[in-house]
Amino acid sequence: MTVKSVRIIRYIRKYQAESILLGILILASFLYLWNLGKEGYSNSYYAAAVKSMLTNPDIILYNSFDPSGFVTIDKPPVSLWVQTLSAAILGFSGTSLILPQVIAGLLSILLLYLLISHSWGRSTGLIAAGMLTITPIFVAVVRTNNMDGLLVFVLLAALWAALQAWRTGSLWYLLGSAVLIGIGFNIKMIQAFAVVPACFGIYLLANRLSWRTKLIHLGTAGILLLVVSASWAMMMDLTPVDQRPYIGSSSTNSMADLIFGYNGLNRIVGGFGPFGKGGSKSNSSFSNLNPEGSPGMNPPGMGENTFLPTPPSGGPGNPGSPPPDPGIGVQGYIPPSGNGSAPGSPPSGMGIRGHQGGMPGMNDGGAPGLFRMGDTGMSGQISWLLPFVLLGLLTWLVRPNPATLRNLINTLTLNERAVVTLALLLWLVPELIYFSFTTGFYHTYYVVMVAIPLAGLVGISATTMYEAYLKPGLKGWILIVAILVTGIVQWQFIMYNPDFFGFLAWIVLIGSICTVLLLAALRLSFRNVPARLKSSIVALALVFLCIAPFIWSCTPLIYPENAVMPSAGPGLMSGGDGPGSGMYRGFGPEGGLGNSSSLFSYLEAHQAGETYLVGVESSRSASDLIITYGASVMAMGGFSGSDPILTSDTLKKLINSGKIRYFTLDQGSRGKPGRENSDVTTWIRDSCPVVPSDAWSHDNQSFGPGSALYDCKGVA
Repeated sequence: MTVKSVRIIRYIRKYQAESILLGILILASFLYLWNLGKEGYSNSYYAAAVKSMLTNPDIILYNSFDPSGFVTIDKPPVSLWVQTLSAAILGFSGTSLILPQVIAGLLSILLLYLLISHSWGRSTGLIAAGMLTITPIFVAVVRTNNMDGLLVFVLLAALWAALQAWRTGSLWYLLGSAVLIGIGFNIKMIQAFAVVPACFGIYLLANRLSWRTKLIHLGTAGILLLVVSASWAMMMDLTPVDQRPYIGSSSTNSMADLIFGYNGLNRIVGGFGPFGKGGSKSNSSFSNLNPEGSPGMNPPGMGENTFLPTPPSGGPGNPGSPPPDPGIGVQGYIPPSGNGSAPGSPPSGMGIRGHQGGMPGMNDGGAPGLFRMGDTGMSGQISWLLPFVLLGLLTWLVRPNPATLRNLINTLTLNERAVVTLALLLWLVPELIYFSFTTGFYHTYYVVMVAIPLAGLVGISATTMYEAYLKPGLKGWILIVAILVTGIVQWQFIMYNPDFFGFLAWIVLIGSICTVLLLAALRLSFRNVPARLKSSIVALALVFLCIAPFIWSCTPLIYPENAVMPSAGPGLMSGGDGPGSGMYRGFGPEGGLGNSSSLFSYLEAHQAGETYLVGVESSRSASDLIITYGASVMAMGGFSGSDPILTSDTLKKLINSGKIRYFTLDQGSRGKPGRENSDVTTWIRDSCPVVPSDAWSHDNQSFGPGSALYDCKGVA
């Protein structure tokens, strides 16, 4: 062995924890970046919004979906602003859109390690970091341009700041935590408040401060949290409606309705917004377009006296515009065989259940109840080590002391280990309750919010159970029981899909049983067994329990991923049907646009100063032309086609004022239930002549069934 080799070995031994952490980050980088090009533009709804912001910077503040500021995205703008900055620096591509989420994922692993290891030690921090790295839904989410990866990192940073506030009694750290949660609100609204109980709750346990001071500090932080959270929404609602886009997915063109309706109560109890059962959709006129013209905002490049930018010129040869790709697009997508859903409508169940692959989708977590997290929709995404954590909490149980004031004070005076654990529990438990019992509208990938506290508690549970194992008493057996129960539960999870590496179930089960028997034998042995041997067997048991989640985490690297509803596991095998290009597999084709170069050329050639190149039913029909050409496409019904933005009368005014001429509609969408703008599409079909398809379709590209192009010039 050379001198250089000896020095390297000594260096690794000296910095063993750092070397392992580096290995974890390298593994994470592989899981998050390898084969990323297959994702295309990922979620094309958000990708189109970024392209719109790059095309017309004047609409960045308003979070508009399209370059002309017709309708907003149904989420706040911070994540899209970050993606826009990335695309501005690196160029508009799928990789530049996803990269911010990948970076946020890597930083989350590093920050979780620092947070846990500060109080629990490096070994515990490494276990937590490793578990987060191979959490299947975490891998799936950070490989897309959805907002959740960035949201999770911001909330973890807020928790870190809150723990610093507890340690130091510093108001500034507490205010920093509140600001970060407020930023999280402006990433994905009320979902960010899930960490408030943890961040504010532990501050009540600060030993350095009086109760009066703590309450004053918390009140100040609460006010700051509300101000930061509501800042962008208030700006939008205080802006006159004729100077901003329509608030997408709202019923009343207001951010308040979006926050408390579609993105609020609808997610908890359902019944609100476009996917609810009775959202109060109004048919008010689309006043923000103001086709007649009125004094108001008129930035450079916009139409006269309206919030209507001049549509960008250019085509396939424009710098920064990717060449047309027939394989990319919602409209060219053909659902997998066996899906009998009508075009444009969600297939039943929004996913594949049970032994068919268990691909989660919309409200596909199983029936509400105590064991929903173990259902086929949820289990493979997040729940692999959940029994391990729940049993590990038993090591915290102590014999109750007499109910005296001193004992109560001692109970509230917790050490740092206990406070970190309590903070993670205050994050985890409300999330588990929500996902287990909610009847509202949600996507299964939202369980990524559980990934951080669950991974942290896996590390803490492993440490506490091992420490109890080394001591006499009944608590020493909790580790053995936890390994056995978790192995059995994982066996069941894997057997939901026996055709997908079904032999793993027996490897995990047999490995768990063998390590349990060894640990039990060592515990019963009267001989002095080295602690290193015991710790090695526990480490081996954890390896067996990590095999299945690691395999599940590798599937998004191999199979096409549904960027709208990210998931990991065998469901991707049956759900994947081509390059992951942001296709709305769960929603089906609609509108028939695709990114046809011949259609774009025809529409551009026949432009006569109209603000909008073409009008379509929903954003799903508009995304491809915006992404490919930066075209000003009017999504008349917002994201789902259900927003009450237009009436036939307001549309006629737009046509008469020269704002728009052409429309493309899916003939099969006539009379679709839930379409609040059905009178608009009916009027177009009944009043406007159809442009012969041979006049605009020359490239043999795939379009939606029965799609047609209408020319409404002079009709109104």
